[in-house]
Amino acid sequence: MDAEQVRVALGRFTPQQLNVIHHVVNSARNVMVVATAGSGKSTVLRTVAQVLPGGLDVGAFALNRSIAQELRGALPRDVQVSTFHAFGRRLVKEHCPVQATFVEWKRLNIVKSVLKEAGVYSRGVAKSLMTLVRLSMVHIANSAEAVLSLAAEQEFEFPDSLDVVGAVRAVQDRALADFRERGHFDYDDMLYLPLKLGYGFESLDVALVDEAQDFSRLQHRLVRHVVGRRGRVVFVGDDSQAIYGFSGADRGGLDRAAQVFDAVTLPLTVTFRCPASHVELASAFSDGIEAAPGAADGEVRRMTERVACTSTA
Repeated sequence: MDAEQVRVALGRFTPQQLNVIHHVVNSARNVMVVATAGSGKSTVLRTVAQVLPGGLDVGAFALNRSIAQELRGALPRDVQVSTFHAFGRRLVKEHCPVQATFVEWKRLNIVKSVLKEAGVYSRGVAKSLMTLVRLSMVHIANSAEAVLSLAAEQEFEFPDSLDVVGAVRAVQDRALADFRERGHFDYDDMLYLPLKLGYGFESLDVALVDEAQDFSRLQHRLVRHVVGRRGRVVFVGDDSQAIYGFSGADRGGLDRAAQVFDAVTLPLTVTFRCPASHVELASAFSDGIEAAPGAADGEVRRMTERVACTSTA
């Protein structure tokens, strides 16, 4: 997209969309775009990337491979588009002191060893401890109080003789030593090691973060790490569309990220995807959505639970 195409695109933008571009161009602050479904966020992200000054290292982060693939097709070629894990994997392999090797069950094997040494191994206890280790990483639970709070929240039951906090720390210490000595890393290391060891610090001038409502505290911390003190971030997300809470996504993450990054929050509430009657129905559950001017009326049909179950059987 050249300058003329950008000008044409801006001519079609809503006032809210133009306001996002205005803040990106005329302000140095980080930006949090709260975008309802169908509000043109992909178009806005593409235009944001186009209006940034030339010569910057720009990265775009997506929640999964499918979204990353869509972004690659929408954003300029010089924007580094990847999932967080793919980005972290590259950093780990580039900076590893020895030959880096992906070992899928690395931490689980360490968990088993720690529990066997403590004389309390069972498959159930190993599963609970492995989950707690991962949650402590995702939520950046470094203190003993934070680890025990996570264990209580998940209602884990551990043997009375097990020092739970000590076990979590032993697993992490051995996992780090295994990476340094043998280059072994697992899926969790792809996000954890760049932060722990400082890989990729201030490597990006600008980070574009799509579907930010579903990122964890660890992923938000990684964003802060790679842009450092000099870079800036443009988040796009919508808490109403959050679906990854089960995997550690930060509830209320958009508000927290806006605070942590001192970002100005800008809404995109006009949906071009839904007819007016659907928007009216959705407004009962979200106050951040409105129909586009001239939207079709559409039709809302109601059915009983029995009919719904029958029609989907």
